[in-house]
Amino acid sequence: MLASMEALNASLEAEADRAGRTHYPLRIGIGVNTGECVVGNMGSMSRFDYSALGDAVNLAARLEGASKAYGVSLLLGEGTANAVRKNFAVFELDRIAVKGKTEETPVHTAIRSCPETVLEAHRDFLEARYRDDIAAQQALASRLINDLPILAAYYGQVPSIPGNA
Repeated sequence: MLASMEALNASLEAEADRAGRTHYPLRIGIGVNTGECVVGNMGSMSRFDYSALGDAVNLAARLEGASKAYGVSLLLGEGTANAVRKNFAVFELDRIAVKGKTEETPVHTAIRSCPETVLEAHRDFLEARYRDDIAAQQALASRLINDLPILAAYYGQVPSIPGNA
């Protein structure tokens, strides 16, 4: 889906350039989670709808909605992140509490690949985030924005140190 969106945006940009218009890229958010659910036609004989129900589906929907806030196009639940880790570079971004649940669940994103040193720097960034160490987050974010520009919007969300503008 993300590759198709890139191709569509390239085509729309070329079309806008030919017409002398400004191109505003289309963006999507995707939430993927793994778990048990019930899928099918639900309801009664007079009113039914094809639906997917369950905690795993609810979390996937919440991840899709949260993708914009993290500045990424793809958010993964823990089970999905573990399943794809062999084939993709997986980054934990945060821990969130889903509406109706008390415990937090880690949320991740994935990219095709990256050097292990970048993964290590990201883990350090995440530890600083969980410790609320803004200075360490800022120092690591500067490096990670250069090393991993696809996650620049996420790293750019580091708050300012109080008293420093």
